[in-house]
Amino acid sequence: MDKKRSAKKFTLSRIIIPTAAFIVIVGVLVLVAVNLKNPSTDAFGKTLKSWFGIGSRAETFEYGKKEPTAFAVVNDGIAAASKTGFIIFDKWGDKVVDKDVVMERPVVVSNGSVSGFYDCGGYTLFIAGDNGNIESYVSDKKLVSVSVNKEGWFTLCTEEENYKGSVTVLNDKHNAVYKFYSGDGYILSAELSDDCRMLLAVKLTPTGTDVVEYSLDSEEEQARISLSSQVAVGCEYGGYGDISILTDEAFYVYDNDGNPKECYDFSEYDLDGFSLEDDGYSVISCGASLADARSYLATLDDTGNLIAKQETAKTIVDISAGGQYIAVLYTDGLTVYDKNLREQKTYEITNGADAVVMCDDGTVMVTSEYSAQVLG
Repeated sequence: MDKKRSAKKFTLSRIIIPTAAFIVIVGVLVLVAVNLKNPSTDAFGKTLKSWFGIGSRAETFEYGKKEPTAFAVVNDGIAAASKTGFIIFDKWGDKVVDKDVVMERPVVVSNGSVSGFYDCGGYTLFIAGDNGNIESYVSDKKLVSVSVNKEGWFTLCTEEENYKGSVTVLNDKHNAVYKFYSGDGYILSAELSDDCRMLLAVKLTPTGTDVVEYSLDSEEEQARISLSSQVAVGCEYGGYGDISILTDEAFYVYDNDGNPKECYDFSEYDLDGFSLEDDGYSVISCGASLADARSYLATLDDTGNLIAKQETAKTIVDISAGGQYIAVLYTDGLTVYDKNLREQKTYEITNGADAVVMCDDGTVMVTSEYSAQVLG
């Protein structure tokens, strides 16, 4: 009986030990592969943290000598761009990226994992992946605006000689796969659909703004939406394939053929801030005239219908939406709402905050001149 037990233990050990060794070897190889461009002990440690959730979330992010003016969420950490460069912190407060570069008008864009940094009017787009590696794409023309979709494809709007701008699409390998030139309107911005098949381009015309839809299979326009005497400040593809457009006067929803479906008018107010298509809704903040201190928030679903509206006598400094929540920074504090504008949390702010960043997991980051504070 004892011999059978011993034989059984010996057989199990011959199976378990090699299997465990194989798993460890594969894990090490994957760890090295992930950090191939930066095979340091520090990089390995950061990767293991992200895999196993080791450590506690940072309470503050110190920028050092950089004084950022543009921010975005990256992997529940923060990306920040300044006139002297850009930095990325992971959620544990470790500095993943710290690059010095001179930028007159720094901008950061992010899809939550991949981020892009550029100088508006410059030529270089710096692309940072979720492992902290940086690649650069150098345009032969000045960058006007850049966007990135959920798949990590970038859309670059540039100036162009003999044209009124051009749009270049980079795939997730950062290779140019599509380009068109505009001859009938100055290119302001462009957005790529999440399936990487359709493109919206905002063009400034003598009569207002046109939003033109293209297919990446053709340079011919698929639909054109003309907004007379209005300036489009943002556009997105909605959850039902519709097109959402925010102008300085209204929020519009059109179908894929360019036919109007819904319109929410706020032309009596001034648009102060906005966030488009966060988990099926958009949020805008508006202010009244100088003689009227009122401000208001409004949330709209991706079919263009009003979800909720709320007036306030407070001055709104900044707004940010992420996941199911909206962070609103006032001059005297910060409030977190859900998309129905029901108050969830309030915070007192005493560090001279000038911007707020809402994470998808409900964490709020409040930024000031030299640091960002993380709120629960």
